[in-house]
Amino acid sequence: MLSLILTHLFKTSERMKILETVLKKEKITVSQITRETGVSKGMVSRYLKTMKEKNFLHREKQTYYIINHARTRALKILMGLQQLKWDEISPIWVESAGLYGSMASVPTQSLVMWIYGSKW
Repeated sequence: MLSLILTHLFKTSERMKILETVLKKEKITVSQITRETGVSKGMVSRYLKTMKEKNFLHREKQTYYIINHARTRALKILMGLQQLKWDEISPIWVESAGLYGSMASVPTQSLVMWIYGSKW
């Protein structure tokens, strides 16, 4: 079930722009997202409706609010990981690496990466 939700939320680059913008705010409107992303109001409105139906957002009048629960924090972590440039942080000599942190806390995010290579 969750994988179907994620597939729907991450389906297009426009949806990714909307999701990234929404997850950076505590509250937001369709007009704000449209201005920040350039995505049409209709698409933003439909996407936010889906997020509301899936219990990631709640709505009061024209404003949407993030619902702070484990699934929302997981979305924030996934979005943060998606932004990493893996080819740049994974040189050929790396034998293993680990990543941990709190990319789910807004407005501050913390990420730590360790890298092991026997040659170094």
